[in-house]
Amino acid sequence: MTGGEGVGGGADDRSITVSGGGVVSVATADLYRLAHSLDRVAAEAEAGIRSLDRIEASVTATQLEAADAIGVLAGAESGVAEGRAILVTIAARAAALARALRASAEIYGATDDLVDGLARGLTSRLGAGVGLLASTVGVLLLPGVVSALAAGGGLAGALTALAPEQALAVGEATRRWVGERKTLLSDPALVTLVRHAVMGVDDTLLGVARVPGVVTELLGDDGLGLVGLATSASLLIAAGGAVGALRETEVRVRRAAPPGSSGPSTTTPSNAALSVPPPTSVPTGIADRAARVPSGSAQVRIDRIDESTGPRFEVFVAGTVDPSLEATEEPWDMTSNVTAIAGGDAASVRAVERAMALAGVDAQTPVVMTGYSQGGLIAATVAASGDYDVRGVVTLGAPAGQVAVPGEIPWVALEHTDDLVPAAGGTWATDDAVVVRRRAVGEDEEATAYALPAHRFDEYERTARLTDAAGESRVEAALAAMNAGPPSGEAHPPRVTSTWFEAERVPRDETLTRVG
Repeated sequence: MTGGEGVGGGADDRSITVSGGGVVSVATADLYRLAHSLDRVAAEAEAGIRSLDRIEASVTATQLEAADAIGVLAGAESGVAEGRAILVTIAARAAALARALRASAEIYGATDDLVDGLARGLTSRLGAGVGLLASTVGVLLLPGVVSALAAGGGLAGALTALAPEQALAVGEATRRWVGERKTLLSDPALVTLVRHAVMGVDDTLLGVARVPGVVTELLGDDGLGLVGLATSASLLIAAGGAVGALRETEVRVRRAAPPGSSGPSTTTPSNAALSVPPPTSVPTGIADRAARVPSGSAQVRIDRIDESTGPRFEVFVAGTVDPSLEATEEPWDMTSNVTAIAGGDAASVRAVERAMALAGVDAQTPVVMTGYSQGGLIAATVAASGDYDVRGVVTLGAPAGQVAVPGEIPWVALEHTDDLVPAAGGTWATDDAVVVRRRAVGEDEEATAYALPAHRFDEYERTARLTDAAGESRVEAALAAMNAGPPSGEAHPPRVTSTWFEAERVPRDETLTRVG
């Protein structure tokens, strides 16, 4: 699917591709749309054949005995037979073409899966080799390594101790450095390299420990899965903790005022001036859900949908707010990001779970989780916990590929091939998730003011609209499962109640005082 929706241009690499869903197939939306159209052609032709068969069967022997009708009926019978033959040919050819299109998608998918597996294996072996070499050479370079680590630790400690204005200056310099390299940071080749590189960190560390390669493969992602991205993230947390960074805290959650309102957080506000669907509507598509992801001070929005069969909930979670490594007041920060990737007790995850409890979500109430960036990582983590009756997950630009969401939970994940953020979550640990990909920023487009333009939320909203419009069968099946409600023909439409929640970290000194 190219062009349209303000995508601009018509290059093939700007169309969406869909993979996963428990089958080995990767295809552009155009390919599946054509196959779906051919299915409809074949179905219409078969319906025509059945109609002609009924017409032919209605001609009785008594009618044929009438002398003046014999000629007319013979001609009609010949026409029916000719039309039937044409329709049979059309149905057969349309069905064959649809099968061929899907077969090509499966071949493409199998090849893509093979290449991805080879890349993972190469990354693992390369990482282990680099680690082994480092451990061997490290004996000779040990004094220098110790000095470098000490200097690095001192630098990290100095950064966390900077005054606010100095920290702002460092941040501005960093943004300027990144801004000068926007083109490189949005290169799909670099994104792919980063995705595989983060998966190889654990192999490198095992190599440093001089663990044999065969054992590394056995313990790693393609073996028993005992070490992986979560292990690397845990070691990063330990290293950060030594210099006062990446330290988790307690968290407080409270109801917040709806966007554009100064009143208390309540239900079904008038959202006429907001870029969200009407509060009384029930989300049905990917774009519906993306539009409800909070963008203000509140990090969580929860919609309660009251139907004749009882309540169900939709939870929408915002992305990272604070990119710093030191935990301050904002739970949606890098500390929560890294902790969640490590499988730890992230403050942002705890905040969402407490907001869900305040909204009335318990272990038995059906809920669909939607999140952008870190919000998607949180949504997948909540679904993977097994503590809730999660009926579906929608993630946009989330570093959540390694989160073990049960295969029976429908999961539609939107990723941009030129976005580094989802790549930071590593390769996909499952093929059950339906992954929709698109290149968001064209090579010929001018650089924007954003360091990571492909990670912009409005680009993911555009991809959500393209995904809804594609009508791809796996996406449609996932949405149907998420949207399952009471039987059609309800006398009264469901009532939707929207509530926003805001969370903040409890300062570490306050937390320690309570514990003491």
